[in-house]
Amino acid sequence: MQQTRSYLLNQFIEKFLAHLNGLGLPFRQKKLSMQPVHTTSTASMKTRQLPPETKPIYIVDDRINATRQPDDFAARFCAVANKAIPDHDALFAVKTEAELQSGDWVLRIQDYTGDEFGPEEGILNEWEDGKAAFYARHPGVVKQTLTVNKNSKSLKENASRKKPRQWTAEEYLDYPVPSAKEIQTDLEVCHNQLLLKDIVMFPQAVLSRLPQVEKMAGTIFLNNQALVYFDGSDLHFVPVANNFEEASAFVKMHTGRDLLEDVLIPSAEKHYFDYTKRSTAIEDTTKRPFLINRDFVWEIAEGNGRVLNEDPEIQRRLEAFEQARPIRDYYPAPAEQSQFSAGQLQAYQAFLTSEVKQSELSYTQLVKQYGKHFRDESGRIHQENDGVFYLLGIPNARKFREYLRDYAGIPLESVRESALFPVYKGIWYAPDTQHYVAGVKDPNPEEQEKGHTLRRIIVHQGNREPNILRGQLARRFFPLLEVNFIRYRNYTVYPFPFKLIEIWQGIKQNG
Repeated sequence: MQQTRSYLLNQFIEKFLAHLNGLGLPFRQKKLSMQPVHTTSTASMKTRQLPPETKPIYIVDDRINATRQPDDFAARFCAVANKAIPDHDALFAVKTEAELQSGDWVLRIQDYTGDEFGPEEGILNEWEDGKAAFYARHPGVVKQTLTVNKNSKSLKENASRKKPRQWTAEEYLDYPVPSAKEIQTDLEVCHNQLLLKDIVMFPQAVLSRLPQVEKMAGTIFLNNQALVYFDGSDLHFVPVANNFEEASAFVKMHTGRDLLEDVLIPSAEKHYFDYTKRSTAIEDTTKRPFLINRDFVWEIAEGNGRVLNEDPEIQRRLEAFEQARPIRDYYPAPAEQSQFSAGQLQAYQAFLTSEVKQSELSYTQLVKQYGKHFRDESGRIHQENDGVFYLLGIPNARKFREYLRDYAGIPLESVRESALFPVYKGIWYAPDTQHYVAGVKDPNPEEQEKGHTLRRIIVHQGNREPNILRGQLARRFFPLLEVNFIRYRNYTVYPFPFKLIEIWQGIKQNG
């Protein structure tokens, strides 16, 4: 927590302001008052996942090895895939490319990532990436590609080392069929992508096929020079680039709004464009995300900052980690029942008595100097794997905290446990400034802070009164973040219709 960019930046701002105030300058720090947005329960959110489909997914083997050394890899992969997705009987089936028909769902498997074909140093420079050609040959097929070569990940990790290993094509193309556990998540994501691509390619009668699509009704979603609109039955995609008049007429017909006067010019003014270059300004503006309705025009602006949760509970726990305590406080308390043997507890106490030089130290200092390894005061390892973790027979700091809690009476609690980071968990909103952050649904991964960018809803047209605006957002905006088929099993950071635009443009460009 204390190493995150948000925390360090916040500390800098506080100290810099103190310096400015000391010079007599009346600057003060502005902090957002964020409130939790009511979101669905985990169980209810499952209904906002894509509906189950019984349509078969055909495995097409387009690996280099499929022509290099033909075998039954596709059939074996198919069996593993069906085991990985147990909710459907025989969801995956092998099909040859010649047998494909328009509308088929296809999972094309390959044994490379595309970075290996460099003409000079590429491992696979004798072959060509066949993905683009495959997609071009089957424009009416709903397709997704999955790399099944585990060496791809190893190669990428190896390339970042100071002395990378030299791979041969034979070594790189020597890989097994992945296990069900290894590919389960990838297959679920591919399944979601195929469903979404099917909806985009065949956008008629989508009401029963796409959760929360009814929330799109009446609103045009514009982003990256294209828009999507749901008329109550079908989805309509319209390009804006090189098609401004038609797009403007479409927006006017469905929302009564003038695309230029009500949407793009207000946005350009908000972002301080130079109107001597209005054409360039407007072209850039159409790349931003907008929601256009008869009642409002909203723009989503992404900030360059991230949220730091200053929850008092986090501060209390951080301070507890740094609190200096007498060494005797870390001694084991007598316990009738203990998961540790008498010998372990005696060895641990003897170590604290004879080897720890400080008379008092914090939990952080204790773990750093005497945790996994026994280090000297300069930080150099004195004895490997011979610290208090080893003496107690525990693997890590979390288990050591549990020991201190249960047997020494020191309630040290992690700052990353699920009860914390409330602003990182769920959706939070600042009604005074219209900022919001979309966090995680359940888990709290260690790198979560990097993903919690602060975004702001700019009201170009419509009611700006905080209570009314919050009610509109609760009905028409936040539910569009609560689907878990865009970010795997999590909230989206932008309303999901923008993802539909991205998929539509990808299909138009790549097939």
